[in-house]
Amino acid sequence: NGEPGAGYTTTAQAMNLGLFLQDRFTLLRWLTLVPGMRIDTGFLYNTEGVKLQTLIGFGPRMSLIYDLFHDRTTLLKFHYGRHNDVGNAGIADQGNPSQTSIVSRWNASTQTFKEARRSGGAGTQTFAKELNLTPPKVDEVSLGLHREVVEQTVIGVDYTYRSYGNLWINQETNQIWDPAGTRVVGFANGVRQRLLEADTTEAARRIYHGLDLWVRGNPGKFDITASYTFALLTGTVNDFFESGGYRSNPRLDPLYFGAIPGAYKHYLKGLINYGFDFGLTVGGRLQYFSGSPQWKVFRSPEDQSFSLYRSPRGSSTGTRNNDPTTWADFKLPDTFTLDLQMAYSLEKLTGQRIDIIAMVFNLLNIAQPVTIDNRDGGTFGVVTRRADNIFAEFVIRYRY
Repeated sequence: NGEPGAGYTTTAQAMNLGLFLQDRFTLLRWLTLVPGMRIDTGFLYNTEGVKLQTLIGFGPRMSLIYDLFHDRTTLLKFHYGRHNDVGNAGIADQGNPSQTSIVSRWNASTQTFKEARRSGGAGTQTFAKELNLTPPKVDEVSLGLHREVVEQTVIGVDYTYRSYGNLWINQETNQIWDPAGTRVVGFANGVRQRLLEADTTEAARRIYHGLDLWVRGNPGKFDITASYTFALLTGTVNDFFESGGYRSNPRLDPLYFGAIPGAYKHYLKGLINYGFDFGLTVGGRLQYFSGSPQWKVFRSPEDQSFSLYRSPRGSSTGTRNNDPTTWADFKLPDTFTLDLQMAYSLEKLTGQRIDIIAMVFNLLNIAQPVTIDNRDGGTFGVVTRRADNIFAEFVIRYRY
């Protein structure tokens, strides 16, 4: 009747219990072993105090450091570990109903709106009925070789593999889609509504491969840190409970695996400082990284939202939407930035640890695109946000 409602409030609870055991063994001063085991348990409760899930995760760990030539100049390092995410109140809140949303279509012949679908409300959000779901987990394996090339300067190469598995998704369980995944042609329970079920299916995953080449040290009056990373990050899920994500439309599931944001394929960075005896330090920082993957999205005929994909994640359909030969990688442009910093210490003049610092960011004033429009239409590919222009900061720091 035109009056505001009583409001909408829910609560959620999570209880986490963990036990961690670790030990350290050194054999003949050449080999160090660090085994460990972590056991985590999570209990999730909704706003009515009903337990949604009990999650139990086992996380073995093992680290190894081997002095390759027994002279402490070259180290071979290996690590394996598993981390389990047994949930928090944010995860438990997914078990609470969201406010009801109704999508209606205008009927020109009857001059009325006809309800097409509704979502939210009591009973529309559930957790998987399977007890003791496998919690989201990350398995990490790393292998590295580090060597001191000159005094106080070390170079290294590291390989890292991470497998993110059983990530939280919201599966749509009621809508029946046509073969193309463009229109809903029926409902499993006969009611025009969306029903969502939270689950940690094995198919919801991410895989990371990373190779790092680096140098770090303090030769003379220099302070140097530089590295190059080659990385690949692929998967079906970018984050927990993505809106319109994996399993929201089963007809589109095969397209969800591909390159996802979160790791630059090429990443070069360096930090070089030089310190003068009279208290002045001058340094520069540079970064170069390849563009983050994007994904072209289309307007769905079902509800006119941008939720329809026609090519795999990380790509664009090119000139012909239904012709895979025109599909291509879709990403932001590569980025290069250069920053400058100068610091002068007044300690020798005043006896106090006072520093005057000047920092100039984006020295070359390159307005790199940060986000672009990934929606099909007249503005597709238009830059929507750019990096900050050149700017400076001046700081006076006193340490006591």
